[in-house]
Amino acid sequence: MAAAVTTIPLRSRRRDPDSRLSVGLRVSHLLNTVDFHPPGFSPSATLIIRRFRDPMPRQLQPDAWAVQSALAWERAAQSELSDLSRRAARPASGFVPLNSDAVLFVDQGELLACLANDLLRGSASSLWWWRAILRSLPSSALEAIVTAWQRDARYVPSTLAQLVSRGEAVSVVSAFSPAQAWAVFREVARSFEIVNLCSIFEHPREASFHLSVSDELDSGRHEVGAIHEFSRDTSQLVLPPWREVVSESLVPPGLGPERSTLLGIALCLQEAPRIVRGRHFAQAFARWRQSTRQKSQTVRKAIEAPATGSREAAVPVAKTLQIPAPLQQAVAHEGQKIQTVSENVSRDINLFLESESLQRPAIHANTALILPTTEIVPLQPSEPVTASLRRELALESAEPPPPRVLKDEASSTAFSMDLRLAAHATKEEVLRQVAIPAESSPPSKSEVQIGESFHTELGGVLFLINVLKTLDLPRSIEEECHRDLGLGSWELLELLSRCLLSPSESHLASDPLWDALALLDSRTPGTMPGRHFAPSTFYRIPKAWISSASGRISLSGLQIRLRSSHLELWHPDGFLILSRQFATRPSREAIRKEIEYFSEDSVADSLFRKPRGASTACHPIGILLGKPLRQFLAFLLPYIRIRLRQSLGIPSERTSTLGKTLLLQPAKLWLTKTHVDLMLDLNRANGRIRLSGLDADPGWVPSLGRVITFHFGKGM
Repeated sequence: MAAAVTTIPLRSRRRDPDSRLSVGLRVSHLLNTVDFHPPGFSPSATLIIRRFRDPMPRQLQPDAWAVQSALAWERAAQSELSDLSRRAARPASGFVPLNSDAVLFVDQGELLACLANDLLRGSASSLWWWRAILRSLPSSALEAIVTAWQRDARYVPSTLAQLVSRGEAVSVVSAFSPAQAWAVFREVARSFEIVNLCSIFEHPREASFHLSVSDELDSGRHEVGAIHEFSRDTSQLVLPPWREVVSESLVPPGLGPERSTLLGIALCLQEAPRIVRGRHFAQAFARWRQSTRQKSQTVRKAIEAPATGSREAAVPVAKTLQIPAPLQQAVAHEGQKIQTVSENVSRDINLFLESESLQRPAIHANTALILPTTEIVPLQPSEPVTASLRRELALESAEPPPPRVLKDEASSTAFSMDLRLAAHATKEEVLRQVAIPAESSPPSKSEVQIGESFHTELGGVLFLINVLKTLDLPRSIEEECHRDLGLGSWELLELLSRCLLSPSESHLASDPLWDALALLDSRTPGTMPGRHFAPSTFYRIPKAWISSASGRISLSGLQIRLRSSHLELWHPDGFLILSRQFATRPSREAIRKEIEYFSEDSVADSLFRKPRGASTACHPIGILLGKPLRQFLAFLLPYIRIRLRQSLGIPSERTSTLGKTLLLQPAKLWLTKTHVDLMLDLNRANGRIRLSGLDADPGWVPSLGRVITFHFGKGM
């Protein structure tokens, strides 16, 4: 815990200014040597104290020549702070008396949420615990919130999640202007490294076309024109991409595009960061942004239409719409009614008029909006109405869900279909856009909770975070194979850790750390990682991992393994650099092209031989994985093992002890919505790990969405 003292009253017998300055510097130095962190206090919590009295007057310095504070004074200070923390008030829990001695915030997100509420209410300046923070912020309440959120953008998703739990997120975000909301979102995007969404928002046409083309090429299809035409079609309703995780009541359309983007994507980053980083989310975001822009332009033209002349020209009359008879029968069977297009367009216009981002010109008193009418012409049914069709249509006509953020991604649904799409799409197109939500499994009992601490025997698992940061996993592999693998960083961390442990350590499968990793990944404890894994036909190691100083790879000793149509390229050190599945048995020319990707040197026929002693063992403890996920881990694990073995100085014949040496570290773990703090005993520190640098503080990790800190102390 970092301590900050704003004012220190000093008393000195000497009156000259030089003596006062020297005494102040001396006391400041001694206080900097004090560890104020009380035992059992969360490292990521913020404790603001109104007044701290000297626990042992005139005993801060043990003697006149000491350069460090007295140990007895430090322990007395920790005891006093521990007592204050137990009696501290929680502004997030309700009213705080003005005479409170201390206030406590669990993490920075909670602090920013409480600060925003007090600033908007106009009471922040009268509360003593905000005085030190307000000194560095603008005097305007709204500008102060924007500045604080931009400065700590990494905590904004947690802040908005805190406000959502109190029902205050919409009111806070509504106070922002579109420019302010967009400025905050840009900082959030930079902090979480999702800046591609910013370019999509500013240039939706170019981004929509680019993402559509790349998505089709990556999936192996070539019907790019259909996707491109769909992304530019304004007749269909495009839902925002965060609707897959966040209900509409939490992000109402009346907020406007900028404010909706800030709130919707921030909540997704808090609850399902894997979805936000995916290619499909970016594509859906581009379509939604283009749709909102074109719709706002249409409404603006309708409002700006002159009062004289043909008023029917303001909005074009819709064509006669034909709805298949099976759809009508299914809706009638359930007792529902299809809303007409005129009612939907009227609602959309009202929503856009509520948005401050739309500049509304003055409307003449005699101006009227002519809304299109709809004539429903039943068609002859081509097939009987099935029970599944009725159930899918009933999803849209049912009551809206209660305001909440889905905690489990397994229970999240695909984008909901609006009945307006039935007028413009065939039954097959409608059914493709409707997904029946999977039944959520009951949450398992776990001793791990966000905001609390627990003990684990596998504290060294978090040391692998530095490996993921250095190798930029899993994004670097996804860029090589041009595909979203559907693996989050927390999931990959758990999978690698389980595979590095030997079968003799299977008793560690019940360690509470696995439940903690599931919570950090927004999964229910006990659920298997990698449920959304999307395998690729080929995996390739990035050149930066294996290139020499000259930027080229020596082919001396390169080994090639060909099993039917499956090609593997092995590095001389014993790890895979390429694993590719061809449709048919590849020719020598095809194999040579794969090798030339890494080097321009010619390949001799003598290099085509089977590797010796190659091992791709993948046996994760405690879980059973599908074949595609095992193949991916078998490709990645040899390189990870060799990299760790070289860093730790472990001989190759002792590779089986790698997991025991690195991962088995008894520790205490604190979890919050913004921080992960690992506390280890300094007396039990491993020299190999210290020399390798794997126990260095990772700090802020965008792909994990947390600040990771390792703390070493005696007796932890």
